[in-house]
This record gives sequence, structure tokens and C-alpha cells, in this order.
Amino acid sequence: MLGTINPRIIKIDQQAVVYPGRDHVSTLTIKRFDGRRYAPVDLSLLTRVVLVFPGTDPVIAYDSDILPAVFTWSGSTLTIDLSDYAMPASI
Repeated sequence: MLGTINPRIIKIDQQAVVYPGRDHVSTLTIKRFDGRRYAPVDLSLLTRVVLVFPGTDPVIAYDSDILPAVFTWSGSTLTIDLSDYAMPASI
């Protein structure tokens, strides 16, 4: 959750494609609809991030409270670094 921001007005731009077995680092820019355009979201008050891959058995999930090195954020940019984990090629 992003505080009081309605998820329906959020836009996430991915900076790079993740290729399994190579990099596993993805940078996302998070924006919200502000009147007539999308404006950057300030992530400075963000305290926790949870990434869940639905439809996997077992469920694959990363929580910044348990694995803080996976997530970093600054301004409106969220970086997810899964380079230390063996992700199946189909995920």
C-alpha cells in the first residue's frame, strides 16, 4: 500500500527488462495521476515493501522487513535486486 494513494491512479514504469539468470535487478518509477498528468510519488515515508509472485507453488514472496537488501527506494524510484536468488526461468 502507498498510504492514502488510491491504487487505481498509480502508474509504474519499469526501467529495464529482467532476464532470468542474468541480472535480476529492476528499477521502477512510481507515479500517480494528478489532475491531467502523472506526477512522481514521494516514497520518503515508505517503511515496508512486499513483493509477491502470485500463482507460484510454493508462493514466492520477498519482504523488506526480512530481506532489506532486496529493496531500495529514493524519490519516486524503487529498485528490486533479486540477483542473490535463483528465480525459476518461468517466473
